[in-house]
Amino acid sequence: MALIPSARYPAQTDADPGYPQGKARNAVTFQDGTGTPLERDWLNDLWGFLQSLLAVGSITPSGSPDAVGASQYLAGVQAVATAAAATATDRLDLSLLQMRKIDDSNPFADVSASIGAARQSNGTIIIVKSGANDVHRFSESDDSGQGGIGTLASITSLVTDIAITTGRAVAIGTGGNRCAFTNDFGATWSAGSDLGATPDRIIYNSTHNRFLATFAAGVNVAQDLDAASVWTNASSGLTSAQGGLANFSNGDTLACGLDAAADVQIARSQNGGTSWAITNTVPNAADYADSGWIDGNGGATIYHIGRTAANELRICATDATMNWQLRSAFSAGLLSGKPRILVDNFFNVVVILYTFSSSTIAQFSRDGGVTWSNRAFYRNVRTLNSFALVQGRLYSSFNGELYSTMQLGTS
Repeated sequence: MALIPSARYPAQTDADPGYPQGKARNAVTFQDGTGTPLERDWLNDLWGFLQSLLAVGSITPSGSPDAVGASQYLAGVQAVATAAAATATDRLDLSLLQMRKIDDSNPFADVSASIGAARQSNGTIIIVKSGANDVHRFSESDDSGQGGIGTLASITSLVTDIAITTGRAVAIGTGGNRCAFTNDFGATWSAGSDLGATPDRIIYNSTHNRFLATFAAGVNVAQDLDAASVWTNASSGLTSAQGGLANFSNGDTLACGLDAAADVQIARSQNGGTSWAITNTVPNAADYADSGWIDGNGGATIYHIGRTAANELRICATDATMNWQLRSAFSAGLLSGKPRILVDNFFNVVVILYTFSSSTIAQFSRDGGVTWSNRAFYRNVRTLNSFALVQGRLYSSFNGELYSTMQLGTS
């Protein structure tokens, strides 16, 4: 909001190119009504601006007037400039998205390997389906690998995702029974029960102590309630579960999917996935867009990315009260496939991935999806499922080799 003096006081202001909203004027004679009046609205307009500077800078006014060398309003301006500079750095720091190979031993012989990744308490487990050596673990502090530390015989094709809890990880994929789990940080793996369908995403809900999985097609969400990865269907109330899973810090879970008319819907479970409801979980349709994906694990915010018919990407976010807000929207060119969003709450970074002109495009944000880096192009990448965001870094498999970006966010 801002006052327009020439509109408020048309007969008591002057027109001047240097003051396009109106220029103040002195009275011709004392109290003749020709001068710009001293009135509360324009004074509040000025005070509102000055007090906004203090609020943005989290500055408590001292009660004394500003002076040269002791100006709290100047400190407010500096706070705004610092925040703007940090945002500009995020947009320009495209080099952080450059991929570099992190395993010189090159164990990944399968040129079409996919990747699932998750952080364990004693290291970062990277899951790659690549022949005899399926599991590799890398240190959180550097790129030193421990080589092949396990196999996933129960997943005979591609690994699509992995979720973890203390001492335990569950991987899902295509082929075989599509499920494997480890209780020793990836050294040995056992086959879980057959999921019965091709899984798409898996998360661990710590509040309800269970894993949840969604599937690439059909009406499916499954629960894993024990230590042997025995799954139970729990999809009541859902139309489709494709499009991701996300946890709130309070234990609620959201599942994103498309109904028969290809409209995006989001279902919410407040009991660990046993039952679901779609009521009051879909944001404004114009902001939401179709072909969406959600992500968020254990934080107070869940993100959604969708695209409009005009190939505009729209990023929305919600809190636990299901209050959705549009964070950003921009044209992304001629897209194909569903855009993907990845969230690392601990490192305060959000990454979006989408396919454009035979390339996978990545952009990242450090301010909750409001501003984004420039686009990074990854050519000849197999699928968007070949990416994982772990420890603030984006991992991927390129031509059978494991690559990673630099750390995109800060803890």
